[in-house]
Amino acid sequence: MKKENFLLYDISRYKVLLYFRGSCFTIAALYWFYQFHVANYNGFGIQFRYLTIWGLTGNVVVTGLLLKQTLTEQKEKYFAIVSTV
Repeated sequence: MKKENFLLYDISRYKVLLYFRGSCFTIAALYWFYQFHVANYNGFGIQFRYLTIWGLTGNVVVTGLLLKQTLTEQKEKYFAIVSTV
């Protein structure tokens, strides 16, 4: 019988991955919050910020999915979404 491909067998073994994904999600989420609540859009360049906001939102979603996958010991199933964003 083939063993399932779980990302985490022992959480202590993958602490570096957990810290990396947690820090990436934290940075992306904080910058996403900044873009919607603090940033000033009165100057030149508003037309270019929409692509940045879409990319940033995709990054928040993907890092959230990867962090959830790491914390809940699910097998890897987000390859298509991660490679698209």
